[in-house]
Amino acid sequence: MIPILQEEIKGGSGAQDAIATDWSAAGRVGYNTGTAGEVSGLTGVTFGAGLTRKGMNIDYSLVPQGDLGMTHWISLGFDF
Repeated sequence: MIPILQEEIKGGSGAQDAIATDWSAAGRVGYNTGTAGEVSGLTGVTFGAGLTRKGMNIDYSLVPQGDLGMTHWISLGFDF
């Protein structure tokens, strides 16, 4: 017997585009069906931006997180 999937199928998509050369800058927008409908407003829609230069990067995103509401994520990265 093959078990039938009992969970809801969730998906996500996004886009990114570099807009500069010396400083690599990116703007991002996406949609996540897993968080859609969990909070009021633009549920499921995510936004972000990032900067990269000489092996160092900083990224920011605004993501809906259910009971937490809209959350802000910031990350720093270094290549060495």
